[in-house]
Amino acid sequence: MELSMCPIRINSQGRELTTFGSSLFPSACYEDRLRSDDLPWHWHDEWEVIRVVEGAADIKAGNNSYIIPEGSGIFLNSGVLHSIGNARKEISRLHSVIFHPRLIGGGQDTVYWQKYIHPFCQNTQIDSVYLEQKVGWQRELLDTLEKGWELHMSEEYGYEFLIRSHMSHILYELITRNPSSSVKTSAKFLRNGERMKLMLEYIHKNYPDVITIEQIASSASVSVSEALRCFRSSIGRTPVQYLKHFRIHQAGKLLETTDYKIVDIGIRCGFSEMSYFAKSFRTVYGCTPSEYRERAKEKG
Repeated sequence: MELSMCPIRINSQGRELTTFGSSLFPSACYEDRLRSDDLPWHWHDEWEVIRVVEGAADIKAGNNSYIIPEGSGIFLNSGVLHSIGNARKEISRLHSVIFHPRLIGGGQDTVYWQKYIHPFCQNTQIDSVYLEQKVGWQRELLDTLEKGWELHMSEEYGYEFLIRSHMSHILYELITRNPSSSVKTSAKFLRNGERMKLMLEYIHKNYPDVITIEQIASSASVSVSEALRCFRSSIGRTPVQYLKHFRIHQAGKLLETTDYKIVDIGIRCGFSEMSYFAKSFRTVYGCTPSEYRERAKEKG
């Protein structure tokens, strides 16, 4: 199997568009090498299990934030808003397996889906599970993840059976150790999540244009003060800070993957003044856009 970075493509709702695996076998493995950048906030229907194999990762999921050291990892539930960043100056390396619940649950008319998988996916108390290397049963799940990752890489005849078995084991442990909580998630928490998705949708769709905080708030039918509260409590940034960072992230991708002139990339990503674009870019990446492009070319 050819190893690739996990590609992040999101639609206007912030939902990830990437197809993981295929309709016949909805599972895929990836290796991410994180520098100073982070992957934008997004969500997908698939489950994701990640292990940090080098360095440390800064992962945010829902209202939770984790600094995950080498050897440890995390499980991300279906539909959870999350972002992944590097927690160190040096490059960090992650192994992940992303797979759809139907890989182990089959159709919706099975006992697996109705009794276990659907309730687990809908359990808002479990948006993520931190897996620590020093905890016995969690270390076992991380080792199981690594076996699944290696099987994906080898693609030996019959590997699909083994991957399905390994991923089923991981979910069995997570589900049985985290039974459905009797504590109801507050209506406020659920409402905030829906508002955030609407506001992120607006930013992801309109980031090349001039956007005001009033417009962002209006997209979710809330006041400016409520929009500020939602952003700070959910992702730890103001709407304006998130918009600027998202624009810089998009500019970085264009610098890596296109031959567009730097001034055109700045304009495409919502920066009308090149001096401000260069200053903002340096704040995030620690270098100018031209230096970033050269480094990307050197690294292939």
